[in-house]
Amino acid sequence: MTLLLLEMLFLTTGIGFSFVFNQQIEYSDNQIIAFKGLNLTSSISPIDIVWEMLGQVDEVRVLTDLQKLTGEAPICIDNICYTITNRLTGSIGLHWAQKYVYNQLASLGYSVEYQGWSLSGYSDENIKALKPGLFYPNETVYIVAHMDGVKIGLKENFPSADDNASSVVDLLELARIFSNYSFGRTLILLLSTGE
Repeated sequence: MTLLLLEMLFLTTGIGFSFVFNQQIEYSDNQIIAFKGLNLTSSISPIDIVWEMLGQVDEVRVLTDLQKLTGEAPICIDNICYTITNRLTGSIGLHWAQKYVYNQLASLGYSVEYQGWSLSGYSDENIKALKPGLFYPNETVYIVAHMDGVKIGLKENFPSADDNASSVVDLLELARIFSNYSFGRTLILLLSTGE
């Protein structure tokens, strides 16, 4: 996760300094900078930012999301709880997972939409969550994870934790952390289906 956060920081901001803007932390395209204001002097490096973000990772929340997406715990949507047995493309389990993830991203303030697709007799929807950049809104950084799983064997109940619920919950945790920050470039979180 450290490397991913560092890469995201470089891509979305250039590397930078921090200041508070509308109760969010903003990073600019400078190496390390000191600034003064209200009799305070502060400087921050990219590594400091990554450590700050890593300190916000909630391992219990990540594990809880993983349990929900793999059927180890019920997933509740609109006050109704379900147990996901699989997340095959087009399945009800994948639909429940999509609704859960969509609701989570929307509650964090992202602009979220479904993007339908159809190919070779299959169809489903991807989820796209957008956070506009402040300085370079036309430049976009994507973080992608696929939500569906592939059936292995004859069983109908398979968790697909590594295919790819683990990346989905990582993306959700990044989304939660990034929701407290503003970035220079537009950030798009894409959760795809149709593996």
